[in-house]
Amino acid sequence: MRAEHASTYVQCYFLAVDSTDLLSPLTGVSGWSVYWSRNGNAPATQLLSPDIVEIDPDNMPGLYCIRLSDATMTDLDGVDGFDDRTLLNVELVLRISSSGMAAVYRSILIYRAELDFMIDRTLGDKYSFREIVRALASVLWGKWSKSGDLLSYRNLADTKDRIVAEVTPTSRDTAVVQLDEDPD
Repeated sequence: MRAEHASTYVQCYFLAVDSTDLLSPLTGVSGWSVYWSRNGNAPATQLLSPDIVEIDPDNMPGLYCIRLSDATMTDLDGVDGFDDRTLLNVELVLRISSSGMAAVYRSILIYRAELDFMIDRTLGDKYSFREIVRALASVLWGKWSKSGDLLSYRNLADTKDRIVAEVTPTSRDTAVVQLDEDPD
């Protein structure tokens, strides 16, 4: 199973069976205990109010669905030990249990869309492709102004300076450019 990075609605189906014979499907189960671990982090975190529904006890006995609505579980940013700009996917593991039921383990691959990954990846030492494109768009289509030695290019919404360049009379061919660090 796969879920996109920072998803706030993920459904995962599982079969609840008797813990003694490991075969008989269980219906009407309650009192759930759910733990999760992302990317092998220990200790596992308890899901305090799991949203679990029984699908159809008559036609599909023992089939349940857990709904994960906490984006923290599927967020790839800030996963321990990884640079969030280079992390494409991690594994999220759920342990679901209840009294008289054999514990169920489900694995979900949390992935970052590759296009977003490529666009947000830092190029060189500082700027992402997305930031560079925003800056170029400001130069090509944004409003510009010059005041003394400062040349400013506004963002496309004309709400702030995207690029501010200092051009001194002694060095007309070069400029010190400061890109705006704000993401919008």
